[in-house]
Amino acid sequence: MAPNVNKLKQARVYRGTAINRMNELYNMAQRVSDDDSLHTIFAMRYEHINLIHDDFNEHHGSTLSILAILDSEDINEEEEIRTQFDEKYYTVQSVYYDLFKKNKISESQATAKQGNIKLPKIHIPLFNGNISNWPTFFGLYNSLIHENKTLSNSEKFQYLLSYLDKEPLLLIKNIPINDDNYLIAFDNLYKRYQNTRILATHYWDKITDAPKLQTDSPKALRQLVDTFTDNISALKNLKYPTESWDFVLFRTLIRKLDSETIKRFELQNGSSENPTYEQLKEFLLKQCNALDSVSLAINKYKLDSVSLANSASQANFVTEKCANRLGLPRSKLSLSINGLAQMGISASSGITSTICPQ
Repeated sequence: MAPNVNKLKQARVYRGTAINRMNELYNMAQRVSDDDSLHTIFAMRYEHINLIHDDFNEHHGSTLSILAILDSEDINEEEEIRTQFDEKYYTVQSVYYDLFKKNKISESQATAKQGNIKLPKIHIPLFNGNISNWPTFFGLYNSLIHENKTLSNSEKFQYLLSYLDKEPLLLIKNIPINDDNYLIAFDNLYKRYQNTRILATHYWDKITDAPKLQTDSPKALRQLVDTFTDNISALKNLKYPTESWDFVLFRTLIRKLDSETIKRFELQNGSSENPTYEQLKEFLLKQCNALDSVSLAINKYKLDSVSLANSASQANFVTEKCANRLGLPRSKLSLSINGLAQMGISASSGITSTICPQ
């Protein structure tokens, strides 16, 4: 008998703890309707009500089982304890419903009635399932809509649907629009596209699939460097240890370069030590700037040459016009005039005139 008696005492102690916790919650429920300062703490403590209820039922059941073994006549008294506990449990549930749930349902219904109200436009690019566009879309949507405390969940749901197309839209469009379902829809979308493995594979493929350069074009070089920089940053944001990938990144990048650029890099970094990825990237950016400067200089030279040719043509036209006005006779000749920028002007006729001061 002694072991059962000890188990009975233990079960009653544990059950008593659950009863005390329910009494505390019940007492707070009696005051919360008249005291707004208690709303938050009451809501937080209410989250544990089902755990308290389960704890009570477990140890109350153990108590009844042991009493049955002991053939005790106290079972009716124990059932009275259960009745009192359940009354307080359902009273607390009722208070919570009146205080929070009822208002939430009313707000949801009001939002549904306002479904035809046109929401203000918030410009976010349409997401059609292209995984490369997901990080940008999610970043904008999360900051402008999802975390916007001035919008109800139903309004957020309407915004979300308006920004989706094709597969993402099919994923959630059949979910009824209301406050509670918004989080379900958002979670479905997040789990489908915030896939670290798929995103990482996409970013790495962007790097490895970048085309090999055939010439040292500054535009192509800069595009290649940007491809590496952008996608490595994206992999780093996914918590991949890109800092430890130096040799792999270096080898991957240098194999994408044209022979002339590789030659210049090796001449500049001709030591036996392995150059780093950052050294190669810095070299390429300097090459881009240098090639841009050379290109600008060449273009300016060509423009200056054209300008000189145009000026000479204009001068020749003015001279011809002047000869016509004055009625001066022309004599045939064949004369080549070489000026600046090695531009040649040919003259087929000429005049002889004397300019006298007034």
